[in-house]
Amino acid sequence: MRDSVFFDGPASGARYSRFWMLLVLGDRTNLIRSLVLVLVLGGAAAAVVIGVEVGLLVQTDVISDTLPGVAIVISLVPPLTVAGAEKPAGSWDPAGFSKCGDGGI
Repeated sequence: MRDSVFFDGPASGARYSRFWMLLVLGDRTNLIRSLVLVLVLGGAAAAVVIGVEVGLLVQTDVISDTLPGVAIVISLVPPLTVAGAEKPAGSWDPAGFSKCGDGGI
């Protein structure tokens, strides 16, 4: 009984991998969840690798015209997110607004 419950000894790595494989493959929900996770992480890694390779291979001296737009978006999204999250809750104070109309932005 001890050998089947505790993963000790030189074969513990094989037992752990067999245990996790049975846990994932035994349940369809776990299998789908793990496959989706592998596909998402694999796709994200592939996108990063391709982006780095293209960035290193295609070099230009001109800075894109979209750079100022990206900077503006990066600076505006966090405050707009806070305001959008506070509006449905009716709590305008953290967003910088006042309920009565006095003060705030």
